[in-house]
Amino acid sequence: MDRSQVSDQSVPAAPSAGAEFFWLMTVHTEDGQATQTGTLMWLPESTREQLYHLIRNAMRTRLGVDNVTVLAFVLEPNRLGGAL
Repeated sequence: MDRSQVSDQSVPAAPSAGAEFFWLMTVHTEDGQATQTGTLMWLPESTREQLYHLIRNAMRTRLGVDNVTVLAFVLEPNRLGGAL
């Protein structure tokens, strides 16, 4: 059963945050698929891998599941046409 859901939610930003990034993640769970989007602040010392795990864990919490398989992950600057 495909119980896709789309929501626009932000991951809490850390103090002294840097540039804003847009994210999208689609996951598969035992109940189907879910897609969520949001924004977060990228700290200069943050790595893409750290943010991936932060968002993945937030998805697990929001969906109330222990395990998810990530089908798609997008992390891009939220500002259009400008430098970071």
